[in-house]
Amino acid sequence: MSSGMKCRLLATLLLSIKDVAVAAQGSSKESAERDPGAWLLSHSSANSAWRHFLTDAGWAAAALLALTAVAVAVGLLIRHYRQAQGARAARALLGVSGPTASSRAAQLLMGGPGDMTPEQADSSCIISNSTPSRSRTASTVDPWTGERRRSLGSSEPSLATSPVVPRIARILHPALATCCTGLLLVADLSVTASVKAKVDGIEPGEQYSGSLATLTLVPATKDAWESGAVATAILLGLLNGVWPLLQLSLLLVAWLVPGRWLRPSARGTLLRLLASMGKCSLSFPWLVTIWAGICQLKRHRPDGVSADLRLTLDSGLFTFLAAAMLTNSLGYLADRYHSRAVSSPCPRALS
Repeated sequence: MSSGMKCRLLATLLLSIKDVAVAAQGSSKESAERDPGAWLLSHSSANSAWRHFLTDAGWAAAALLALTAVAVAVGLLIRHYRQAQGARAARALLGVSGPTASSRAAQLLMGGPGDMTPEQADSSCIISNSTPSRSRTASTVDPWTGERRRSLGSSEPSLATSPVVPRIARILHPALATCCTGLLLVADLSVTASVKAKVDGIEPGEQYSGSLATLTLVPATKDAWESGAVATAILLGLLNGVWPLLQLSLLLVAWLVPGRWLRPSARGTLLRLLASMGKCSLSFPWLVTIWAGICQLKRHRPDGVSADLRLTLDSGLFTFLAAAMLTNSLGYLADRYHSRAVSSPCPRALS
């Protein structure tokens, strides 16, 4: 199909979607009926309006995400302040001080060594005096859940070698994370959706049926940037291109790095952050699904031209959705095993 025919077809589709017969006046209407391509060029302001709309929508979404991040940060700061106030009140009440005052106060509140029952004594770790102090473990209280947990030293193993993690999970977790990385790369370069068009009556006896346009994440981000929709391009690139890959990388770090390089408390914070922010990668499939639901247009013009446009979902969307859901499932699984690891009596790395 020649470029002139494509331009004529696109102009006819626009005429069928938007009833320009009412909006046009005088000679503009006659010119549009004679040459739809000329009408399309003379109405470039409509494209500019859509570009401004996309830009405003992108900035609004960015502002909403920024407000959400600020609200989460303020909530975490308030929670940390209240926990610090409670710890100081406990130290003042019990008359303890020093760098381990919070742990000592928690132990006294939960029952000191002399008040431990035989069951508690059996479940606690017995460490010899020859063990360095930096690798000793002591019972403490988790500030997030209020549960009794161990104060972990540098001897804490990674989740990949933790005895509380089943052997099959230690092997499958990094393998599935690597597979998710490949799926995300394939999805970013595959067709996510396509606009199918069927037009009758352009010329007597002629019919057009096929794909009018395709949507792929990487080209869509590039086109949005070049058209001036900077916020939309940034959101598409960060939330659906960079963030899922970064999430998988951090998940592998939390799974493979041992406690001497990544403290268990920092690992728990990282896993909770990944669990909270993991849903951001589902924004692109959500938007494409909404577009597919509303982009079902059928128009019939009095001059006999009929157009049927449908946005159909393609393999790239389902690949991206499967990879995003599997990534979030791996994050929740790692967080669960981390909670079991820090609650177990004694850590020991498995070879």
